[in-house]
Amino acid sequence: MEEAKTPKRNHWPQLVIVACVVIIIVFITANVISQRQNKYCDISIGNNKIVAELAVTKEQMTQGLSGRDKLAEGKGMLFVYDGYYIPSFWMKDMKFPIDIIWIKDDIVAGAAKNLPPEGERPQQTYEPLTFINYVLEVPAGYTDKYGIKIGDKVEMK
Repeated sequence: MEEAKTPKRNHWPQLVIVACVVIIIVFITANVISQRQNKYCDISIGNNKIVAELAVTKEQMTQGLSGRDKLAEGKGMLFVYDGYYIPSFWMKDMKFPIDIIWIKDDIVAGAAKNLPPEGERPQQTYEPLTFINYVLEVPAGYTDKYGIKIGDKVEMK
């Protein structure tokens, strides 16, 4: 009696396709996770310590703190520029007031204090009086509470 032979199938093309799909999914997932993970920086101004979330991409800078419910004491957001600018800030879609500290290199160059939230159509913009390369947003009243002033030394780690 002769055995019936079944033709052998070549599964390699399907395995290659499945492997490629898995690799693509892994890369997309890793990219999304890395974009969601914000980096942080420890900042000292005098004896005051702030843990600041970094805003370095255009998207992060545009979003800033907009849409968040609050900013805890001792927390902030640090906007990091690749050169010296006079950036313009507004309080679009903010839900709480903040202070903005303008920083040039490692020195406080100025501050805009107690800036009120303005919703979807802000009327006011805020700019430093000199070129700066960092902007630190902190809870409203922080600069007065801790006596932060022009000329104070800033350390970032």
